[in-house]
Amino acid sequence: MARNTCKYREKIGGKTVGFGITNDLDRREQEKKTKDPRIHLTKEGRKTSKDAAREWEKKKTEDWKKTHGRLPGKNKQIGG
Repeated sequence: MARNTCKYREKIGGKTVGFGITNDLDRREQEKKTKDPRIHLTKEGRKTSKDAAREWEKKKTEDWKKTHGRLPGKNKQIGG
């Protein structure tokens, strides 16, 4: 299985506002910056398979919800 998917943390200032996955981190950051120029993406770990990256994103958002009582602002579309 190809390991070409990046996992990233989405931040504004030093504050985490979401998590995501992409196969092109630089392109994804530019896409995000067109919506909000304050956004910065930081790579999390190594590139993985798309399935493993999706599981990572799901776990990160679920863990966030357990800790904060809600999903991160930028991950509202994942799992409600």
